[in-house]
This record gives sequence, C-alpha cells and structure tokens, in this order.
Amino acid sequence: MRALFLTLPAILALTTGCAGEDCTTPGGKVIPHGESALDDEDCNTCTCDDGALSCTEMACPDSGDSDT
Repeated sequence: MRALFLTLPAILALTTGCAGEDCTTPGGKVIPHGESALDDEDCNTCTCDDGALSCTEMACPDSGDSDT
C-alpha cells in the first residue's frame, strides 16, 4: 500500500481550485471568476480574477449612425 502525502499549498489548491468571486461590469454584466467576456459595449474584453475586473481599453468602432 502506498501513502499519499500532500503539502499544504497542494491541499489548498485542491480545495479552492475553482472557487472565486465573480465580477460585475458597470453595466451589470456578470463575468464568472476565471472567465473572460466582452464588456457592456461589446468592443473590449474583460477578465475576472477573484472579484477583480480588468478590461482592455480599445476604442469602440463607429456604429455607422450619423446625425448629419
């Protein structure tokens, strides 16, 4: 019979593996922890890391609408 020994960091990684706090964009879109999704305007990518939301900051293309 073989014994299995795990270090404390390994045990913590196994027990907390996918757990993490989701993120909410300013427009109310929920992005799960560890996932990426388009922002509220669908032109930047946001990533959620345990409740911390980070997004690219690219300018959104013109929608083609013109008031003139």
